[in-house]
Amino acid sequence: MGAQAVKLGDYTLSKTVAGHLDDVVLNGRFKGEAVRPFLNLPQTIGEIVRRCSPIREATGALRYNVPGAFR
Repeated sequence: MGAQAVKLGDYTLSKTVAGHLDDVVLNGRFKGEAVRPFLNLPQTIGEIVRRCSPIREATGALRYNVPGAFR
């Protein structure tokens, strides 16, 4: 079954992003942990949206580029 768009709070993650929600780290210190656990947190998505202006993709989706660090 292909990836489906996922509703997260007020936002809908694209099928491409939703298809990576279950990705896990394959090697190293964080092996077995989620690659992008922050994608499951509506509060984090909301903060990203408030911090910058969106970039409209050719598909009509919006992309947000926000500097940050994880792990």
